[in-house]
Amino acid sequence: MEIVEMLMAVVKGGGVFIYLILFILIFGVAIVVERTLFISRSKINGTALLTSIREALKADNREQALAACSVSNAPLSLVFARGLNEAVSPIRKETLQGAVDEALWRCSRRLKRGSITFRPSPISPISSDCSGRSSA
Repeated sequence: MEIVEMLMAVVKGGGVFIYLILFILIFGVAIVVERTLFISRSKINGTALLTSIREALKADNREQALAACSVSNAPLSLVFARGLNEAVSPIRKETLQGAVDEALWRCSRRLKRGSITFRPSPISPISSDCSGRSSA
């Protein structure tokens, strides 16, 4: 109890400024918690996702490939889904690559508006609108 009483005395003695510092502390902790939750929810096994999409596309089954993308809301799966929706049938490597690159370009423009810079790889086979499922 002595520690709590001492801390209360410091808060009372600090006046208005200590409340400002406490507010900034709480705000900072909230940001850290939110970012940690976002990053942990964005994790996805990219190799497994790519493998399932390739297998579905080899069987010429776009719906199965889209279903593999809808398992997670991670940015990678959203970008793949967007590319699959925008790719022209029949889906070939070049058309899918073009659609994925377009979706990544859109994502990179949105991310550059903030403080993050994002450059898509020219080899990356993914697609989505970075904010949610595409409307197809």
